[in-house]
Amino acid sequence: MSLVLDLPTLVEARIESEARHAGVSPEEYVQNLVARAVASTDSALDAKLRAWQEQDGKVLRPDHSAKSLFAQWDSLPQTDAEREAEDRLWREVLQGIAPNA
Repeated sequence: MSLVLDLPTLVEARIESEARHAGVSPEEYVQNLVARAVASTDSALDAKLRAWQEQDGKVLRPDHSAKSLFAQWDSLPQTDAEREAEDRLWREVLQGIAPNA
């Protein structure tokens, strides 16, 4: 995936500086930042799922990540209204587990 970002000059300068320090291109540096952020969100989501399972007295399934469960749920047929409601809920979940929330 390619993205075009309009970054403030100071942010761009910081990225370039950090990339030079790490010995990588600015593009690779940003790719690494995004990959770590996504992995962190996945871990937080897995932790939240485990907490919900424990709270609900459900059997924990360590071999099923939150990501795989959401993929299964996402593949179920839904009406447009159901899909919109689920999308709203998903945004709320992500906002609730965001590191700076």
